[in-house]
Amino acid sequence: MVLPRGAVPLAALPSKSNYQTMIEGKGHELGMDEEAVASVTARKNTHKVGEKKRRDDLKDGFDDLKSVLGMTPETSKAAVIRRAVEHAQYHEKQIREMRSEIAKLRAQLAAQGTNSGLNAGSPHDSTHFRGDTTAPPQ
Repeated sequence: MVLPRGAVPLAALPSKSNYQTMIEGKGHELGMDEEAVASVTARKNTHKVGEKKRRDDLKDGFDDLKSVLGMTPETSKAAVIRRAVEHAQYHEKQIREMRSEIAKLRAQLAAQGTNSGLNAGSPHDSTHFRGDTTAPPQ
């Protein structure tokens, strides 16, 4: 059998990882002292903890999305993402339509010569209440 250039025959590969050798207490075989082995082990454990937190956060996020979107716990992640995108697009469309309707209504009011306190700013602007500093009725 001809191997591609630079490939290593399987028999030449170590039977276990360097990390496995270190945790078996044989780091000296790799030219590492006890402090170096302890440092690598600590970094690896820190990485494991961080990676588990990341996975847990992703799972919690998907669980939250499934709940908000009314999906079953067994729904695939791909289906959840597709549905979340559809949900966001639907709401973006609703917002565009509402903004368009607001602009039409403002134009109608302007054409009638009626300001009624509506302006291009927020309806909660102080100008909305014509100088009145009291809160609007609830």
